[in-house]
Amino acid sequence: MKKRVRVDLRAAAGVFVLLILTILTNCSPAPVIASDVGSTKVFDTPDGADWGYRVILVVKNRGHAGKITVKVTLFCSEGTFKHEKTANFDADEAKQIVVDFLEPTWTATGFTHDVQTIPALKE
Repeated sequence: MKKRVRVDLRAAAGVFVLLILTILTNCSPAPVIASDVGSTKVFDTPDGADWGYRVILVVKNRGHAGKITVKVTLFCSEGTFKHEKTANFDADEAKQIVVDFLEPTWTATGFTHDVQTIPALKE
């Protein structure tokens, strides 16, 4: 007499999805913010000197080569400002990324900033 083998399709589908996610995750960049420092600065622009805020980041890629997007949000007394930059990274490469905010004026106070990466990992 033959035995019938029952396969739970939901479990099989779940295993398949996990396998695909594992493959995709292992083939993508894995950015880590190694350092981020922000400070006020006077910038030289075509229209003359302009006051603002600069964030200097060191981003390390602990994964495979690919594009990494860095999103920086600046909070201050004059509002919230967002900038993003995208760069190509080799595997295990570190780069310095500079993000300048010219929006705040010299009277702004209370500066803080937040940094996110896509894919998002923060050390």
